[in-house]
Amino acid sequence: MRIIIAALLIIGLFALNVFLYRANNATPVPEGCENTEMPQCSGCGIMDCAIKKKLEEKEREEKHEIS
Repeated sequence: MRIIIAALLIIGLFALNVFLYRANNATPVPEGCENTEMPQCSGCGIMDCAIKKKLEEKEREEKHEIS
């Protein structure tokens, strides 16, 4: 009986995750948050941020293309 309850609980949590993921993707972007390509990273102190690393790589590539 415990196995059945555990399996139902896991299936229920997985289904909840799928539902919330789809609901999140269907939610419209709030006004003012449409442009997320260039975040303001100058004041951020997080050194291992994935967004910051991508921006730095893009800037390096642009500098190499120019020179």
